[in-house]
Amino acid sequence: MGILRARLAERKLTLELTTTAKEALAAEGCSLDYGARPLARAIQKRGQHLLALTSLAGDIREARHIRIDASATGELIFEA
Repeated sequence: MGILRARLAERKLTLELTTTAKEALAAEGCSLDYGARPLARAIQKRGQHLLALTSLAGDIREARHIRIDASATGELIFEA
């Protein structure tokens, strides 16, 4: 998440993950066999990719605070 926060800081964006969002990512990325690698992939796939698409669509502008939550089904929800 540190790399993502640094990239966002370049655009004057801040990021907050709710406990529900953290739990959703952890549930997908939890692996005793592979350590943190599946979690890193989950963050990249579900967080960074969706954030990039949302940004490209113009839904997120510079100098904003982005809050990431998760629905009951585990889908990430971005609020800017």
